[in-house]
Amino acid sequence: PEGVTGMTYKVYTVDGLICAPEVSLVTKDMKNSTAYYDSKEEIYTETTVYNDELADIYSQFAIETVQTVQRYQTNDTSLRNVRDYVDDSSNYYKYLKNLDTRWYADHIAHEYSDEAVAEFYAYSDEVFSCRYVGTQIITRTKKDIRYFDLDCTLYFKLTDGEFMCYNIIFN
Repeated sequence: PEGVTGMTYKVYTVDGLICAPEVSLVTKDMKNSTAYYDSKEEIYTETTVYNDELADIYSQFAIETVQTVQRYQTNDTSLRNVRDYVDDSSNYYKYLKNLDTRWYADHIAHEYSDEAVAEFYAYSDEVFSCRYVGTQIITRTKKDIRYFDLDCTLYFKLTDGEFMCYNIIFN
C-alpha cells in the first residue's frame, strides 16, 4: 500500500575465512538486532524487529478496527462508525462505501474470539502495520452458527495528528 516500502536486505559474501566471524546487525533506525546462523545454509539472517511501543498503544484500536469493518460488512453497523477507524480519504474507505452489504444473511448474534494483534512494524514515523488474527462467529439461528477465521494485515497512517487505518489486506 501507499507509504509502505518492503524490507531490504544487503548480502555480503566473504570467502576463505579461517574461523567463523562475529556478525552484528543494525536496523535502519540504528538499533542492534540479533543475527541467527543457519548451519545448513551457512548464512546469517536477521529476524524482523517489531515495535513494542506501537503494540502497547494501538493493539486495542487495531482489534476495534477489524471488528467495526467486519460489522459493517455484515450490515451490523453504519459507515459513520467505520470513519472512527478508517481514513475516509483512503481508497479502502471508498471501497467499503461502495460495498453492497445487503447480500449478507440475517443473523441474531455477531461475536469474536481468540483475537490477537502482533507484528507491529513502523515503516516511518507516519506509517505502520500490524497483523490481526481471530475468529468471527456469526449466529444465524440457535442451531446455525458459523465460524470464520480472520487473518489480515492492517496499515495505519498519521492523519490529522492521529493514526487511522487506510488499508486492510486479508492473508
